[in-house]
Amino acid sequence: MVFHVRKDNDMTVFGIRRSLCAALSGAVLILSGCGGGGGSADVPAQAAGTVHGTVVASSTGADLAGVAVVVAGHSTVTAADGSYTLTAVPAGDGQVVTYSLAGYAKGVVPVSVTSGAVAQASARLTPVSASQTVDATSGGVIGVAGSPAQVTLPAGGLVSASGAAATGPVRVELTVIDPASDPANMPGNYTAQTAGGGTAQIESFGALQVTLTDASGASLNLASGKTATLRIPLSSRSAVPPATVPLFYLNETTGLWVQEGSASLTGTAPDQYYEGTVGHFSYWNADQITETIRVFGCVQDAAARRVASALVHTSGSDYSGIDLDWSNANGDFVVRMRKDSIASLMAELGPRSAASVRVGPSSTDITLGACLVMRDVVALPQILVPPASRTLPAGSSMPLLVEASGAGTLRYQWQRNGLDIPGAKAARYVIAVVSGEDNGARYAVVVSNAGGSVTSAAAVLTVQASLPPLVITGQPQPASVHAGQQASFSASTSGSDSLPAASYQWQRNGVDIAGATSLIYTTPVTALADSGASFSVRISRGTDVLTSNPAVLTVTQPTGASGYYLVAPAGPAVSSSVTYANGVQTFQSQAILAVNTANPAGVVTLAPAGQAAYAMFSGVIEASVNAGVISQARSRFAVYLQGGRLVKVDQVVTNGGLPTATLLSSLTSPELCGDSGDPMTDSSDSGFSPTNPLRSWIFFKAPGTDGQCGTEDDNYRAVRMDMAPTEAASSVAEPQTGLLTADLALAGLVVRNGNQMQLLDANLANPVNLFTINPVGFRNLGLSFGSAASGFWLFVDGGKLWGVNLASPATRVALTTMTSSESDVEVVSDGAAAYIAISSRTGSRLLRVDRGLVATPLATLTPRVFQLEQTPTRLVALGLGTPWTVQSVPKTGGATTLLHTLTSLEMWSQMLTAGENVYLGLYQADGTGSVSTLVVGADGSNPVLLANTAVKQGIAPASWSLGDFGAEPVYQAVVLADGVTRYLNDAGATLRVVDGATRSTLATYGSLPAQPDVYFGTVAGAFQYGQSGLFASVSIDTGLAGDLFYYKSDAPGLVRVTNFGTPAPAAAASVQSLSATRRSAAKAAAAYRAGVLGR
Repeated sequence: MVFHVRKDNDMTVFGIRRSLCAALSGAVLILSGCGGGGGSADVPAQAAGTVHGTVVASSTGADLAGVAVVVAGHSTVTAADGSYTLTAVPAGDGQVVTYSLAGYAKGVVPVSVTSGAVAQASARLTPVSASQTVDATSGGVIGVAGSPAQVTLPAGGLVSASGAAATGPVRVELTVIDPASDPANMPGNYTAQTAGGGTAQIESFGALQVTLTDASGASLNLASGKTATLRIPLSSRSAVPPATVPLFYLNETTGLWVQEGSASLTGTAPDQYYEGTVGHFSYWNADQITETIRVFGCVQDAAARRVASALVHTSGSDYSGIDLDWSNANGDFVVRMRKDSIASLMAELGPRSAASVRVGPSSTDITLGACLVMRDVVALPQILVPPASRTLPAGSSMPLLVEASGAGTLRYQWQRNGLDIPGAKAARYVIAVVSGEDNGARYAVVVSNAGGSVTSAAAVLTVQASLPPLVITGQPQPASVHAGQQASFSASTSGSDSLPAASYQWQRNGVDIAGATSLIYTTPVTALADSGASFSVRISRGTDVLTSNPAVLTVTQPTGASGYYLVAPAGPAVSSSVTYANGVQTFQSQAILAVNTANPAGVVTLAPAGQAAYAMFSGVIEASVNAGVISQARSRFAVYLQGGRLVKVDQVVTNGGLPTATLLSSLTSPELCGDSGDPMTDSSDSGFSPTNPLRSWIFFKAPGTDGQCGTEDDNYRAVRMDMAPTEAASSVAEPQTGLLTADLALAGLVVRNGNQMQLLDANLANPVNLFTINPVGFRNLGLSFGSAASGFWLFVDGGKLWGVNLASPATRVALTTMTSSESDVEVVSDGAAAYIAISSRTGSRLLRVDRGLVATPLATLTPRVFQLEQTPTRLVALGLGTPWTVQSVPKTGGATTLLHTLTSLEMWSQMLTAGENVYLGLYQADGTGSVSTLVVGADGSNPVLLANTAVKQGIAPASWSLGDFGAEPVYQAVVLADGVTRYLNDAGATLRVVDGATRSTLATYGSLPAQPDVYFGTVAGAFQYGQSGLFASVSIDTGLAGDLFYYKSDAPGLVRVTNFGTPAPAAAASVQSLSATRRSAAKAAAAYRAGVLGR
């Protein structure tokens, strides 16, 4: 293989950006919902353990006595203090505890019972929100006062457990679950069962339980073929809830959530709700499967002795979700949290607890730098985010929310001007209607646990006497798009975030558009027939109702244009799904667009939003070779799933046509394993044939003979770019590395078939056995370079680093033995040699491996290497430790040079090398989020700190030697953004490209739009200098690409090629969430640097 995918960057040697495209697509990772720090052995059939816990009311935190507790046929009731103990419970991982008490919704908690041990299973029961009687024959609508929660029952649609039709009065109980107030209110531990039999972690946006009983108290449910409509009140800690989410019901036998149906967000804040239909009753949850990372850590006591069996849990701060684990015999644990988010982490064991730690945001797994320390005295609660002051007009409502953590059950008591507010005993309290008498009132909350109580800072309410008049300050503007694109219209009004939100209703030709109730309206994909339609919006606030001027839409037919097209996802996302062999996977799908590099205005929609599964979006590479020089390396074919079929797009268009998506092979998605929402393997580039891209192969994971996904029996499907729509994909063993001829055509492929390495020819036929490996300890390092005549390949097997000369692939050479503590490997190469950092938790050793497979030690570095880069003469290492450092070492060996030491509140965003310079992007995690870039010579010379400048992209030279093929490029140019005032906020910044070696400006691309809280990233970036690329505006709330901006890397100018409309102004909650995110980053960084957190 000759295409090395870098683990620390969004770009590979030939510009493949699968990692960034996957992030922009909103793809979800299907991961286990519960960490496995301790694991468990198989238990004998008769083994038994004990289950113990406490039951409290979610609304008040009060202990609940008399709760019926049942697990595996054993039952008891809770004592006066809410506690219970059940002995002789059969051991096993699949036990479920249920909790029942009149007036409360049923509790359901999964638990793992170990023989001879005590399993902890506590519950928070939510009081029934509404109870009403209806007639079974006529059905009806049942709601909750002061809430949008509602269920609509069909007439004559209820049956008993035996299937008999229900008649007469039916008692309906509705219970609203509010995970935003406290994620622990949700039953089921936020774990869902996937279609393939695995589990995944979910994020909740609100839940509702409906129970039906007849006059005798017997349970009722919906008859077969009948449906009911639910309205689940929106309850989310996420700043931007999705427009559509899957619905999940709670399987009370397994304790897992099961996806069935979907719901759409409806209404106007603060009374928004998800509406959907269901075919049976249980708990119903508006959720989405979330992409997670793992948090590794340990628990110890004050004497530094490891603590086993401690309950460790994460609770989302900017999302509603929980994960938990128990520390193993060595005190170790693994828990999950949402990727790129913030969570509180805590450990508990009986009366002992560890202080809560904030973790994240991070896109990769986190390892704590120090153990959580248990104390014998229960610590006081910690108030993480106090209630916020507000300015509101009379007559509006004021929600108050506190975020706190602590050991045991937390209890809340809200106060007004120092006096308790009766009944205000939850983390969230809403003042339904504010009046002039509330002006200046101070609202605080007392948070208590067994250790005592703390009082939050007071939130001050300022009441405006009356609403100012509503004025439309920005009218919708006419829009012109090509057929197949979408158009966006927006308006703006007078006022501020302190005023009640206005409501919106968009109209087409004077007729209301269903569901178009936001400040921005984006049309569906347009057709020529839509040209001439007018769009206006009716805006209401209080008694004011205004209608905007109409804006006319013009739709034109794009004309064909030969040339090269960049392909990227962009625009509003639509929830979509793909059926794989291991189940249905849901994701956010944007449109896939093609942009002509000769005429950027010529944008072609390849797939509208909601139709393409570009979680697996990738490109097949081509390159030119002439007189030993490689040039014009670029993506030639874009490949993705659409309608369950594999399609390709030729990015080179001739004869004045337009790029189109055509079917590629007869392969269908149900034949593939949708691991992480992406069936394409990480080794897909090993089948590329750069000088003959039509003969390139790409690979997909598929079930083996056992019919299962994710087992050692997994197989792979190979598809070549010239396959006809009716041609079947080939079956191959796991691809490892490709072999190329001297002119960069594919010569063969090395695959792993169990423990046997084999060599296939360019047609993936005629296997030849090479050598055997240990499949348990084997790891492909993803690095090989050069041709089959002179290149080599590196991998780890059996605790050793091995090299293979591709001219003699049947022979492997042991380069070094790795110790038991060495687990991480970072690799770069320059064509002459590979440079390897082998790391333990405390340090790293650097090796040089030349083409003759001779390994030479270069240096030992402390702290351990997290990222390794290179210049022509030196290696540059970002070291992970306390503190973090950037050091360099000569490629020939010698003394290390310290380039930079990160301060206690300094974080890095990106590091790359160009010429003999290092470009280190930094930001301050002190609440300001200020950004800077350190440019320093790799030998430590000429350091310059560029304030308010961010590193955006490195660009490789326009050509390089054939002998260096597959090696890491030392970038020729670097794209910088000047005028960046805050981390993750590029509003109004100016993009320029500099010569990496001389640091001089080569061209200024232009200024970015002043869109607050939007950053800009490359979705189809120029790989080589002189090529064109696309930047995208990326929302920090959704991670999705908005509009696309074209640039030519060696020329001035920045062209906005799409106009989906700027994002709606952030609501007050979103602004507060963003501010909280930045504040928490400061707290996390301080702890991080102090050694409390690690990565």
